[in-house]
Amino acid sequence: RVYPAILIGAFIVNVTTAGSIITSLAIAVGNTLEALVGGYLVNRFANGKLAFHRVGDIFKFTIFATGLSTMVSATIGVTTLVFAGLASWSEFGEVWFTWWLGDAGGNSVIAPFVLTWALGENIAWTPRRISEFIGSFSLLIISGVLVFTGGLPYPYLTIPSLVWIAFRLSQREAATGVFLLTV
Repeated sequence: RVYPAILIGAFIVNVTTAGSIITSLAIAVGNTLEALVGGYLVNRFANGKLAFHRVGDIFKFTIFATGLSTMVSATIGVTTLVFAGLASWSEFGEVWFTWWLGDAGGNSVIAPFVLTWALGENIAWTPRRISEFIGSFSLLIISGVLVFTGGLPYPYLTIPSLVWIAFRLSQREAATGVFLLTV
């Protein structure tokens, strides 16, 4: 039901970067179709809004929303770039893969974050849980800043904090940790 916002937002972003109105509209249509196809597939095959409640549904979500639906946008987008003269057919595969990977990465980070918060249960914030939350997220932020600002060349140093969050806190907080680290 939010597809008009996707269409308008994608159009505005594209028209203000380097695209003509027709190119921007075609790319926006591809982005919108990606969301519609992904939403349909997740609702039909991966338990819809509850896609993160069962392991099998998480796997299906990953295949449909992160893998397949993103192919729609990548294919329409890159084809549009080629016909607009902004890319060549010889670059198609590389540009397509980069486009698909960007959308797939975004879907695998943003969707779990949004869905787990939108449908999450109430969290009992006990003093122990608060201290564990503060400790784990502080370590995540510190390790993320050290790694991604050039202080330490070891990106895997952020993994222990994410594992701690995943095992000791909730799925919602784990999705938040991944989102925060990505940002």
